[in-house]
Amino acid sequence: MIPTSVILIVSGIACLLLALYAVRRLKPQEGGVQSAWATSDALSATVVLGLMVLFISGIGLILKGIFPEA
Repeated sequence: MIPTSVILIVSGIACLLLALYAVRRLKPQEGGVQSAWATSDALSATVVLGLMVLFISGIGLILKGIFPEA
């Protein structure tokens, strides 16, 4: 496997894991304090857009690593 492909796949997995971690941290916990990133509509929208970018770029990086000719 080409080293560039490995780097792309690892970067894609890192993006997906970072996004999943952020989603788990933002999920409301019973008896816990609400995250500061979810206190207003503007901050929530910004977080959602950032998470969408992470998910889409992670999937794109993985696919580019698997299919380098496409």
